Amino acid sequence: MKSGALVILVGLLALWAELTPASAQRLPGKPGTCPTLIQNNDTQCGQFCSWDNSCPGSERCCQTGCGQQCMLPREVYPGYCPRLSPQPGQATNCSATCNNDQDCGSVYLPRKKCCSNGCGKTCQAAEEEHPGVCPKRELVNTFVPCNDTCRDDRDCPLTQKCCFTMCSRGCLDSVRSDRCQLPPKTGRCLAAFPRYYYNPSEKKCVLFTYGGCEGNSNNFETKEACEAACGKISPEVCKLPKDPGPCLGYSQFYYYNSATRKCEIFVYGLCGGNGNRFRTKLECMMVCGQRENSTEED
Repeated sequence: MKSGALVILVGLLALWAELTPASAQRLPGKPGTCPTLIQNNDTQCGQFCSWDNSCPGSERCCQTGCGQQCMLPREVYPGYCPRLSPQPGQATNCSATCNNDQDCGSVYLPRKKCCSNGCGKTCQAAEEEHPGVCPKRELVNTFVPCNDTCRDDRDCPLTQKCCFTMCSRGCLDSVRSDRCQLPPKTGRCLAAFPRYYYNPSEKKCVLFTYGGCEGNSNNFETKEACEAACGKISPEVCKLPKDPGPCLGYSQFYYYNSATRKCEIFVYGLCGGNGNRFRTKLECMMVCGQRENSTEED
């Protein structure tokens, strides 16, 4: 009797595995703690990932309060550890000098991450993620395997990122920032202000009517302001001098130095400034066409 029940149980489990959508089946999760999100007018609700391994690199599939999306854990700094390519006879230091990225000092540029060297962990220079953010794609349940075509941004062209593609990971054209993919929001008020929002599908700024309240940040008074925030960055900004702005904050960015023809680090005061300011060296190089060996360190 017991053996018969066991056979039935095994059969039911096999049937469940066959009928469960491939996009909903789970594997062990990634390490790290998901950040806590506070919902506001810019919160996008939806199932923008299915489980941790549907997210690129070290990102996890995190709850947002009204859905889930790929996010970096709190303990993880942006960027990637170098991919291991051990050479024959290469000596390896097996001592562990770090446990996570936070043991590798500050988040100041150029960043370092806690990476495996094959038998231990050491702080190593991070390889940068590609500029921009992933376009959000809603989960679609499928009954066929979802095939990943990238592990992280390094498997994609520079203008694309490794993203959740409704079922698996794949390379998609990047968006400048999350605000640039928010839907146009008129709000509940009854005014009729002409405004512009960025449409990532059409890759252009589009006119819409704003009611005057409860909108979101994808809302610009002029087409020029919309294009400056969300459109393609003009190489003309590369001719501008570095400008820290009038405020006394401290944040590190890259700017293009037209004299040295290199992308270099500078301190931005967190207000004002100009368009010659980039979050990553890769973004600076992509816009300004840095004429130097890409492996050269600052």
